[in-house]
Amino acid sequence: SSPAGGAGTTVVAKPAAPPHAAETPSEPLPDPELYGGQKILNFEAVVEKMSDELGVDVVQTDQTSLLISRIKAGPLLLWNQSNPDKCVVMGDRIVEVNGVSGTCQELINLVKAERSLRLGIRRLVEFPVNVVRNGRLGLDVAQHARLLRILRVGPGPFKDWNADSSCDLEVRVGDFIVEANQRRGTCAELLETIKAAESDLQLVVIRALPRPCFRAPYNAAAA
Repeated sequence: SSPAGGAGTTVVAKPAAPPHAAETPSEPLPDPELYGGQKILNFEAVVEKMSDELGVDVVQTDQTSLLISRIKAGPLLLWNQSNPDKCVVMGDRIVEVNGVSGTCQELINLVKAERSLRLGIRRLVEFPVNVVRNGRLGLDVAQHARLLRILRVGPGPFKDWNADSSCDLEVRVGDFIVEANQRRGTCAELLETIKAAESDLQLVVIRALPRPCFRAPYNAAAA
């Protein structure tokens, strides 16, 4: 591996195989159009509760959705195992229950009251990440044709960003950097822009497909 100049970003791989190369279960296709160009993905999960528990931890960061912070044993995990093309993961939001939207408390009440649940799920799949560089960035990245795939998030501004952000905005291993300081281009151009940034660094990140979902594209409507 070799440091990418003053950017504090370590490049640990040369450009990947052509975009049409066969993918493996351990690595998603390096394609910035993973979600068909959508920035927000909407889909449904249908579960049958066997008890009062849905099997998720949620936090309230706005007035009308439940942000999933953890998937536990329960109906939603069973849904994921049976529906790898529409698995629900940390960072997804429950925005409807049985076709009804409302306040966070109304959504919670519906989840508690009903056995059969049709959950409207919303996922943020393209989002901005704004950090201030003060030394090394702490990222290891792999180069693909027109993006940088994140291999490690170490100490530095991105780890600080994660600590201060809700889990749907965290930068994670496997995510893709597709824009740096309002510039899109080849992986070399992205690295050049990152290295040239003196302090403020504005990135656009695309969320990696959840591991169980690598082989099955989403069939979902844009927000």
